[in-house]
Amino acid sequence: MSTIGLPAALVFLFWAVLFAQRTRRFPSDHFLQRAAEGTAGSVVAIVPARNEAEVLRDSLSSLLAQDHPEFRVVLVDDNSTDGTSRVASEIGAASEVGMEVVAAGHKPAGWAGKVFAQSRGLAHVLGSGPAPDWLLLTDADIRHPPDSVTSLLAKARRGGYDLVSVMARLHAASFFERLLIPPFVYFFHL
Repeated sequence: MSTIGLPAALVFLFWAVLFAQRTRRFPSDHFLQRAAEGTAGSVVAIVPARNEAEVLRDSLSSLLAQDHPEFRVVLVDDNSTDGTSRVASEIGAASEVGMEVVAAGHKPAGWAGKVFAQSRGLAHVLGSGPAPDWLLLTDADIRHPPDSVTSLLAKARRGGYDLVSVMARLHAASFFERLLIPPFVYFFHL
């Protein structure tokens, strides 16, 4: 066998064993089910964003189109250089949902950018009125279905959870995306 053939055969064998092992498949409750009914409670989405102007028209618009009545969005601009703040403000102004854009400011040493932006968003939310019943931490490049918030709240209520974490459906259009993303999700699940 060639030097490339043996590793390729081992990888193939590994995937064949994993594929055949039914206990390693995703449980069906890991997928977010559409909510049959709404759930009460105020929700604030905190969205850290750094140089996301190109995707905000789709992603932020989908977030602002949620069917949950007590919902608002705080987008934290993490020192973007591409007009993220301006685009977010334009989108927010055209929406009926309450939305604010806040600046993350200078990141102290030892902080990661996204986590610091989330902490700044949380500080803003807690410092600007009563605390919401729920927080939604989401990325600026995620497109949400209109019932995303309602479905998350329903899952939390059904399970008696204080925290619900779901993974977004990843974009997989090209051959290599279709080849590499499923193993990534699978190992993320493990």
